[in-house]
Amino acid sequence: MNWILIKMKATFRTIFLFFFIVFANFASAQSFDTFFADDLSNKDSSKLCLHIDNTNFLKNNEYFNPFVQGYTLIGYWLKANAVYNASTKLSLSGGFHAQKYSGVVGFSQFRPLFSVRFKTGQNSQLVFGNLNGTANHNIGDYLLAEEYYLTQNIESGLQFTHQSEKFKSDTWIDWKQFIFEGSLYPEILFFGCSNTIRLINKERSHLDLRLSGVASHVGGQIDCSNQNVQTIMNSQTGIDYYIFSKDKFISQIRFFGHYYTSLDQSPTKSLKYLYGYGINSGAEFSSNWIDLRLEHWYGEYFFTKFGNQMFSSFNMENPSYTEDQRTFINTHLLLKYSKPKNLKIGLGVNLYYDLYNTKLDYSMGFYLKTNFNFSLIK
Repeated sequence: MNWILIKMKATFRTIFLFFFIVFANFASAQSFDTFFADDLSNKDSSKLCLHIDNTNFLKNNEYFNPFVQGYTLIGYWLKANAVYNASTKLSLSGGFHAQKYSGVVGFSQFRPLFSVRFKTGQNSQLVFGNLNGTANHNIGDYLLAEEYYLTQNIESGLQFTHQSEKFKSDTWIDWKQFIFEGSLYPEILFFGCSNTIRLINKERSHLDLRLSGVASHVGGQIDCSNQNVQTIMNSQTGIDYYIFSKDKFISQIRFFGHYYTSLDQSPTKSLKYLYGYGINSGAEFSSNWIDLRLEHWYGEYFFTKFGNQMFSSFNMENPSYTEDQRTFINTHLLLKYSKPKNLKIGLGVNLYYDLYNTKLDYSMGFYLKTNFNFSLIK
């Protein structure tokens, strides 16, 4: 433990010195929820335009627990889309997504992209094809791992979104693995519905109600896989209370409390637990250049298919090792810079302290995001 703390102290000194020198004078108010989320509004009035999105990342996960082993991610993904605005309500986009890890010859992923977007109302939209996924769903890391934004950014299926001042909703189905007659592997689907209802809307404070649910399904009837059908359901219910200030050091404070559930709805039960729950609470402090989140997690028999496996009572990929109760104190620090508007730079440090096992895990990440829009035909 001593050598871990010594290494972390030296790393933290380097991180803070670097960012205070380079970024302390720049401003762009963003929180953990919004830093990785994409700007999904189509403000380009061109008939045909080109959108290019790129994220470069270096994330080192120093994990020492039996649930998730440590590993390092370094690389980038590039997404290029040609968007044709057929009318004020209808647009089509097509392009490619390329995923590259440093030290790997060639691309780990190179996938075609295509989406049809239809504006069903003033504040609502239907998307068929590639979705506005991962960080844009606005659900907790416990249900959908935040790291998927880096490693599994592309989702494909059907999505309906609504966004107004008092109500935000995102309902989607991500068809992760399609099967044909006689396929040797099962189909994999991920359903989700994320809702935020603004209960109090004042100039200096907001109170939001969060209601979200997800379900993962692994199975199918026409494949030749010998894997049992598995259906896992999770929910998230809670409140977020925001306080806004004109102070330059802290411009926003968020207090939150969320209740999570897990339920095994598989026809043949093969997991140790049938039902579980978790409670996540804490506070988040945001300013123009820094975001700090302090939180507590307590879970009993909790499990999730696509959430962060560190907080579950077992890892879905290796369910042999289990712990009925798990509790953590977590610290998330994000230093950020986003000028000009098509650039975001972030450096983050995450600390996870397991109270029952008295173990400290941590991760550090450096991220650079760019996005460009080019008008091709007016």
